[in-house]
Amino acid sequence: MFTILVIDFAAEIRSWWHMRLILGGYLLKRHTTLLLLAAAIAPGLTAGRLIDSNTGLANPAFTVTFAEVSLAPDTPLTNQFVAQGLTFSNLYFNNDYTFGLSIAAPGAANFDANLDIYNPYSIYFSTPQTEVAFGLVTNVGDVTTITARLGGNDIDSFSFSTNFTGHFFGFTGLSGFDEILFSTAGSGGGNAILDTIQIGTPEPSSAATGTLGLAILLLLVSRRRLLI
Repeated sequence: MFTILVIDFAAEIRSWWHMRLILGGYLLKRHTTLLLLAAAIAPGLTAGRLIDSNTGLANPAFTVTFAEVSLAPDTPLTNQFVAQGLTFSNLYFNNDYTFGLSIAAPGAANFDANLDIYNPYSIYFSTPQTEVAFGLVTNVGDVTTITARLGGNDIDSFSFSTNFTGHFFGFTGLSGFDEILFSTAGSGGGNAILDTIQIGTPEPSSAATGTLGLAILLLLVSRRRLLI
């Protein structure tokens, strides 16, 4: 007695494709979760701006107050603070002014002993940074544009009506910058004083970031090969 086995090939093919669709949807969800995790870890995606803050950075790695080096008043600031990882352009050592929470002489002014005003003016970092805060005061009526730059290219920028309150300004969560460029202008005259520069964490190494991205990609590929 023989038994004849009849196979519905069309049904089997439909079932096979149905399973692929189910697995494909599962993998899509897994892939999406992993990609979102990678985005959360990647630097620069939580970028923010500190505008008129009372405190600045919550936990700076170190702070430069301009008291670290003894200089004569109105000395042009260039590389005197290179040991702190900073150099400057169009700023002068100033020992005359104290304002609010962030400006306590000495500081850095964009004007000299003759009250000649220099715009724009810059802070340069020897190592790319991801966050920084600084005290900034100007005359009432001025607007200051603050730009984070890397290799001469703008990374982020904002403008604010600055004054004598002595609050903090800056950036957090950027992918890396090596200069903060300032430009102050308006009815107040354009002069400014900087102080209490809070330095955050250095930019993560490209090797570490690249290794993380490669590991996630390899994980995605290996799971797809195993499940499909």
